[in-house]
Amino acid sequence: MKTLTLLLTLIFSFQTFGQELKLPALKSPVVDEAKFLTAAQIDALSQTIYEIYTHQGPQITILTVQDLQGYSIEDFSIRVAEKWQLGTKDKGNGLLIIISKIDRKMRIEVGQGIEGDITDYDASIYIQKILKPAFREGMFYEGLNAVLSDISTRFDIKLENQSPRFV
Repeated sequence: MKTLTLLLTLIFSFQTFGQELKLPALKSPVVDEAKFLTAAQIDALSQTIYEIYTHQGPQITILTVQDLQGYSIEDFSIRVAEKWQLGTKDKGNGLLIIISKIDRKMRIEVGQGIEGDITDYDASIYIQKILKPAFREGMFYEGLNAVLSDISTRFDIKLENQSPRFV
């Protein structure tokens, strides 16, 4: 029985590992495939992300998807970051926020160059204390905007309409 279970696990792993990740083209810092946001909200978040980046902050991308295509959230986020080549090569300053609607999973992937500014603990707090509660209430834009506001504060960037720090 153990052999059969191991064999089935390996077969499934190879199928998932070999399958090509289906992603849209990266045309904007906010890619809302799961349709959580309005066009105006996407524009506002994109503008905030652009403002953070132009003031020497991280290169942030938000991706919402219907599902994780059979991958774990960790594998999916790494594959997205690699495929889209987020962050600048010399600074390692990419930051990816992924939210899967059907799988009900969230992850924040932080580039090596900014791990001292935004730790795994900080990313976990963003998810547990800001994003999950906001998404439960249907306040998708507000949750994402609050995370962006806090990130800007961490990098000493004053945004035009900045909220107080949450974390």
